[in-house]
Order: sequence, then structure tokens, then C-alpha cells
Amino acid sequence: MALVSTGCQPAPDSPEVLIERGRINRDRDRLTEALEALETAIRAEPQNAELYYERALVYERADRLEDALSDYEQAVRYNPDWREALNNRAVVLARLERFDDAVAGFTRVLEVMPDDVLALRNRGLARHDGGDAQAALDDVDAALKIDPGNSESWLVRGNICLESDLFEDAVESYSEALRLDQQFLPAREQRAVAYERLGKLELARKDQKRVEEIRQMADTNAAAEREFNSQFEQTEQSESEEPAVE
Repeated sequence: MALVSTGCQPAPDSPEVLIERGRINRDRDRLTEALEALETAIRAEPQNAELYYERALVYERADRLEDALSDYEQAVRYNPDWREALNNRAVVLARLERFDDAVAGFTRVLEVMPDDVLALRNRGLARHDGGDAQAALDDVDAALKIDPGNSESWLVRGNICLESDLFEDAVESYSEALRLDQQFLPAREQRAVAYERLGKLELARKDQKRVEEIRQMADTNAAAEREFNSQFEQTEQSESEEPAVE
């Protein structure tokens, strides 16, 4: 006999249920339904920081950046030290090309957690996009001092060097990213560009060839996985259609 839990279950219109409904709909790109669920929850709990954060994620998915920014502002109003909300608010500011505000936003994240590698890297990107390449490199170097094994940070460093015409430094950064992850395609693609700028065309072609090989392998593996999943579903369906034995 099955055991049935007697614990309390949340009501269908509780914030917990509505948040989960919003997340599921957001993941399925059913953004109108996600917004409806979260707006219902916010009407019930207008000071719940998590609800504004979740709705901001939906607005970002819908590319409604001003609305997303407004909700992240509300989230940090009710939870001032919430790093994820602070970081996302600054990211939206950068996407709106408000780079000085974005830099200030990432600085606020670092006040909460000084060794936040993502915030340092993001602040570096905002400073770069705002026209301060040296300050950008300083931030990324600070991130790498904390976590030298972060291939994404090496990629960002390489990109900043590449756009600053520091081609040798760019190659060194991309090479370090590839030492950490040989399958890291963006680093290999960008290193090929840096090699081209340096006139090292044979090395550039070698990287480009390797990029194509990795992509072909990825496409082959993806096709094999789709075929396997298709066969599994067909087998599962045929088995379910077999008549029951009485």
C-alpha cells in the first residue's frame, strides 16, 4: 500500500508555485504566461525581491531591457546585497550602453564580494566598451590573479588585447585559454585572427582547420544523439503498444 505524505502543500496561487510556473514558462519561451504568473505573485507580495528578480529575467528574455532594469532595481531595493541581482542590473546597464553606470554597478557587486571573478571580468568588459582599455585589462588581470585557471577570463583578456592592437599579448592569452581547454572554440577562432594580424598565416590556417574539425565532430555527435533519441522514442512507443497479457 502506498504511503501518502500528510505535509502541507503550497496553494496553487502561492508565490512559490507561481515562481516555479514562471520559470518553466520562461524556459519554454512562453513569456506572456511567465509574466502573468509573476505579476500575480507580485500583487500578492509586492516587497518580495525574488519575484522582481524572476520577472526581470523574463523581461531580459523578451529583450525588454528597460523593464528588466526597473525590476532589478526593485530586487536590490528589497535585498540590497543580492549579488546576482546586482550583477544582472549592471549587465543590463551595459547592454543599454550606459557604461559608466554599469562600471559603478559591478563595483557595487565587488563591495559585497571583493573576489567575485565574474564581476571583475564584467567590469573590465564595461570599461573596455566605455573606451578605457587599460582599466579593462587591469580588471581582467585581477580576475586572473584570483582564478588563473579560468579559460573564459583568458579569452576576454585576449579579446581586449586584440582590439587594442596588442596582437602578441592576444595570442598569449588565447594560447593560455587553449592550454586549459583545447576544445575552447572561441579562443582558437580568435587566436587565428590574431595570427593573421601578425602575418603568421600558416599558424592562422592551422587554427582555422582545427576549428572546422572540432565543429564537424560536434555536428556528428549531435546527429548521432538525435538518432539515438529518435530510436529510443520509437522503441518505447512500440513497446507501449503491445497488447497486455491477461
